[in-house]
Amino acid sequence: MIRVLLPLLIAVLVGCQTPPAEPNSNSGYTKRRRGPHIQKATDRPRVFKDDLSEFLVEQMKIEQREGLGLFLFRIKDDQLLYAMALGQAETQRGRGAFSGTGPLPAGSSSLWISTAVLLKLVAQKQLKLGSTTGQVLGWKGPAGKITLRGLLSQTSGFPGRPVNFDCFSRVDRTIQDCATEFYGKLTGEQIPLVREGDSFSYGPSHIQIAAAMAERVTSERWVDLVKKYLVKPLNLGSDTSYYTDATKLDGQSNPSAFEGLIISMRDYALFLRMLVDNGQKYLPKFLVDQMLTDQFTLSTKIESSPMKILLNKSYHMGLGNWLECEPGGDEGCLQLNINSCPGVYGWYPFIDEGRGYYGVLAALEGHNSEQRSADPALRSWRILGRIREFMTNWRM
Repeated sequence: MIRVLLPLLIAVLVGCQTPPAEPNSNSGYTKRRRGPHIQKATDRPRVFKDDLSEFLVEQMKIEQREGLGLFLFRIKDDQLLYAMALGQAETQRGRGAFSGTGPLPAGSSSLWISTAVLLKLVAQKQLKLGSTTGQVLGWKGPAGKITLRGLLSQTSGFPGRPVNFDCFSRVDRTIQDCATEFYGKLTGEQIPLVREGDSFSYGPSHIQIAAAMAERVTSERWVDLVKKYLVKPLNLGSDTSYYTDATKLDGQSNPSAFEGLIISMRDYALFLRMLVDNGQKYLPKFLVDQMLTDQFTLSTKIESSPMKILLNKSYHMGLGNWLECEPGGDEGCLQLNINSCPGVYGWYPFIDEGRGYYGVLAALEGHNSEQRSADPALRSWRILGRIREFMTNWRM
């Protein structure tokens, strides 16, 4: 019944390469356990909501934010604990009240959902995690041995953001154009390539090549296959889509699977619910486990990571999402961790299995793509950490 009432509840509350070894099936997220049931929050829902709202208003002042939204659910039964959007935001429709049900640019939080689209094609046997760029795109040599797994884990061997390569951000190109140009620069050694699994380099290159593979096997454009394989099956809002520049709703022939998603907080929460419910009927459980499991090997070296730069954290990557490994390193990342996918405008979707809840924290800062920075994501990371403390200490 909770699943049936979810939209109504939210509406009321919201104003020469060799592939790397595959992760051990007995490690990582496959050993996950359900966290505490955080019963206190549901014993006194009105008091909990009021106290958390007051806390979030305080956090907005501390972090100098004009708008902030939070959707929070209990993992055990998907019970909605909190759904509120506070303050103001600059949206596509102009400045107004921050809404949890209206579509917003998700920044690089797009990556998690794009990965789910690719895994849906794996579930339907149109692709495999071991499918290579050679098999699908016709690439030759070392470049043709890059696997879908390597692309989705950002460990394919090439840089996430190659120097002097701007094709992925151009509205006058297509995903296929950029994949072809990228391949040419790889073979011409203008873009470096190391053995898959040896290097982690965060950025759009990997998922854009994966999107090119998806287009090739389906003979459909990325925006069309997203509607077919994601929006309709999960019953997401019809506005959910991808653009080259999501802040301007511009460019759908070369959409960014890395940071071009437009989606509401409500719909992102529905996506997370699918994952914590072991895929429901959308993805097989084993693919959900793979998505949420550490994909680093013992030889993986972090070459480029915003988590390292901003937080000095050696977080690892699953398939399209971060493992917030504490204390970090190979051993730490085999433990129960937070899975997340923060975005440049302040989005921070997360699954906190250990504490027993999941949700979406969102702001809308740096909406002008010319003024973007990592600061909104950093502020959301700090706020989310304080929310965890609040949840632990509330009414003790």
